[in-house]
Amino acid sequence: MEPKEGQRVKVQHCRGAYRLPEGLAEGDEVRLLKFDCGYWDVDYQGKRFNISMTCIRGAGFYWKTIDGKSVLRSCAELYDERGRRTV
Repeated sequence: MEPKEGQRVKVQHCRGAYRLPEGLAEGDEVRLLKFDCGYWDVDYQGKRFNISMTCIRGAGFYWKTIDGKSVLRSCAELYDERGRRTV
């Protein structure tokens, strides 16, 4: 899924520094407002929040452990050109 402005999505806490701000909880459904440099402005119950793109559930990214380190990877790597899962 490629997130788009106006879309409604659920949010989640992410590893390390990418925690949801106070006022948002895991599983809350927000409306995406604007994307800028790795962060989304979102609307939740009339309040605006700025959250990391990694906090958007199913946003096309996943965490993978490589050489003992957690690395953010694109879900596009998991599929071939026909949309078949390769991993």
